Amino acid sequence: MSLTQRLEEIAKNDESIFRRQLAKEDLARLLKLEALAANAADLNAFRKEGLYIGWTQGDMRTHDLRDSIEALLDAFYAAHLNHSPEAEQALAAAWDAFHRDRLKKLIHCL
Repeated sequence: MSLTQRLEEIAKNDESIFRRQLAKEDLARLLKLEALAANAADLNAFRKEGLYIGWTQGDMRTHDLRDSIEALLDAFYAAHLNHSPEAEQALAAAWDAFHRDRLKKLIHCL
């Protein structure tokens, strides 16, 4: 199951209203990343554009997640270029690490 499919499943069927809403917001972020990856000249340009797409409210706390977001962006760009199962697995692992980091660092902001 792709990352997009996982998030769509959560957005539709999760028992938690919070998780459903977060999955919907994350799906919108993935769409933004797809568009950025399609138009980026290279990984550095993609990273620059992808870092501030609304990862946190008004991107006010995005700097707290920078390391995990950059790892996610690297994996996303690699998966965009190479649609292999290995690239998809690396993307899923980077997403899971980002998600854990986000919840750990920002849960008190909710």
